[in-house]
Amino acid sequence: LMGWFMMQLNMLVRLSSVPPAQQASAMTQERVYGPRQAMVRKALARGDRMFWERILCAAAEVERLGKGRGSGDPWLAFERLLLRIADRRRFGGF
Repeated sequence: LMGWFMMQLNMLVRLSSVPPAQQASAMTQERVYGPRQAMVRKALARGDRMFWERILCAAAEVERLGKGRGSGDPWLAFERLLLRIADRRRFGGF
């Protein structure tokens, strides 16, 4: 799960630096087609590149917890991360 999630976050980081006028071609390069483009655009509207970079760093910490390289519950950390993405203002987004 985390491998796929990290790949998606990396894609969002890359796409977040692309000007809106060029996003359609950038999404094609990232192999984002059809109805999925609308979902990706909606995700990109949640934050700028810095936001997505911070989310990616937080996801890396969740992955470390999952591998036993830190103290804490990885599932709880993952849940909190998803809540931050879903509603930055309410759950202390970056």
